[in-house]
Amino acid sequence: MKPSSSAEHLRRAGFTLAELLVSVTVAGILLVGLGSALTMVTRSMRPDASAAVTLDAARAIRLLEDDLRFSSHVLSRSATSVKLLTTDADQNGNPDVVEYNWSGTSGASLTRTVNGGTAVAVCADVVDFALEFLNDGESRAVLTSSAAGGEVLLQSHTSTSNMTWHTVGYSDAYGQLIQPSSFTGTAALTGSDEWKITRVDYYAKRETYDSATYRFDLDLAGDDGLPSHEHLYQATLDPSVASSTGGWYSVAVSDCPWIDATQPVTLTLTYLDDSNRLMIVESSASGASGMLTTDESATEWLRPSHNRSLLYRVYGMKRTKAHSDESVSVRRLMFANIRLATSALVAQPLHAGAELMNRPFDTTHKALTNFSNWSLTDDSNSDGSVDWNVSATSSPSTSTVASGLWTASSQSLQLNGSIAAGSTVQTHVVCRDTSSATGGIQIRMAVPTTSSSSSVSSLLMLELQSDGSQTLTVYEEASTNVYAKAAQYRSLVSGLQDIHCVMNTSSQTLHVWVNGVWMGAHRIGLISSPSVTATVQIQAGASSCEFDACEVCTWSSSGGTSVEGSL
Repeated sequence: MKPSSSAEHLRRAGFTLAELLVSVTVAGILLVGLGSALTMVTRSMRPDASAAVTLDAARAIRLLEDDLRFSSHVLSRSATSVKLLTTDADQNGNPDVVEYNWSGTSGASLTRTVNGGTAVAVCADVVDFALEFLNDGESRAVLTSSAAGGEVLLQSHTSTSNMTWHTVGYSDAYGQLIQPSSFTGTAALTGSDEWKITRVDYYAKRETYDSATYRFDLDLAGDDGLPSHEHLYQATLDPSVASSTGGWYSVAVSDCPWIDATQPVTLTLTYLDDSNRLMIVESSASGASGMLTTDESATEWLRPSHNRSLLYRVYGMKRTKAHSDESVSVRRLMFANIRLATSALVAQPLHAGAELMNRPFDTTHKALTNFSNWSLTDDSNSDGSVDWNVSATSSPSTSTVASGLWTASSQSLQLNGSIAAGSTVQTHVVCRDTSSATGGIQIRMAVPTTSSSSSVSSLLMLELQSDGSQTLTVYEEASTNVYAKAAQYRSLVSGLQDIHCVMNTSSQTLHVWVNGVWMGAHRIGLISSPSVTATVQIQAGASSCEFDACEVCTWSSSGGTSVEGSL
């Protein structure tokens, strides 16, 4: 008798031994595969010391590309490392300093550090990592100057025939036009020369024995031969120094700037106060020319006379300008090539390129203080020390940072640490002098040369004038704390001035930009003991001064670069 259908169903619901063996084998294979997958996911998601995700080579390159693309400054770099100032990823109001570094040891990790924090491995087991930066490569020839010759007689009129004495008085002032086109002999100038006055002699006597004062001025002359408001040198003198019978009286001009070969200069003598007055000689002898006189007022000058002259001698120096390619960087970084390989990719390293959208300057930054994102006590380039040493230069002194401005008096910022010998130094200061009291703003730069124990040292001084304008004067340090004037830029507005100066130690030149306009190149002589050694110093005088930014960067003087145009 056949079993019932239900009994047959119950019997058929079980598994045979063969079926069980097959099921267990398949389940084991599935569990092994699932375990491997879970292990891979777990490993890929393990946190590191900074709770970031460890990235593989491709993702590391992508991260580096993004940081390069949005960087505003490349703070430092080498073939295996780079430090960048880039966008504010953590949204704390400040840009981030991001550094990538590979030690060069095969198997070591490529690390990424943000704002000096913990180094995070972004790619492990690296066997090759290399960075190559490309810049725009521009270079132009600019005017620089050769060394100056010795003192020579530039121009004179010494004939004592047909002499007339004149009194420098309340409404009568006198002067002389000095015309470089008339220089002869060893003093003759060509269009590529420049000159400056070192000494002036004029024939004079005193009116009485009392003390008094008069003003001696050297000014740039206008096209009409009359004095302008561009002062080259000014001194207050006492006529009692001169004899009562007459003779040659000499004035040493210590800091007259260099002047273009075509630019005439006026010498003027003006009464100031008290009863004793200076008396000078007019000569109408053959060859007399260029005498200046006033009409009714000591400030209303008449055109220079062509048959009258003071008795005078003007001494000075000349030098030749020459074209040369300056090693002054306004090159900008355009592109970065990246190569990265791990042990698994050693035969086929990954290559990538990143365009630097903000085109950072091709330099190494030492300080980036803007008193907003970066303060006086910040380490803006993350080199392990604050950018500036801050100190008071006298008492009382003030120092206040508010609304992105540093307002200070009798305060000094000195770059922390030294600058390598032979470096080119670029200093950028946005500032203004807000008081016409003694002081102003000083920017000092000094760097030793690589070929000797001497240094190149310069000083720029920004000062507010009584008429509300500001004057920027450029000096070279001739001996310790003794400065000779190299140039002067007057009639700058009273607002913040964007002053950009680049000092090249190899060519001994200083290039100056004001508000983006290139003002020129000035030769700076060597000095054995500068007042500031191998550093940059920015100083606020006794009057109130405002600063909106103070930036310093350096680079090797060996590279060819462009200097003209705006920075």
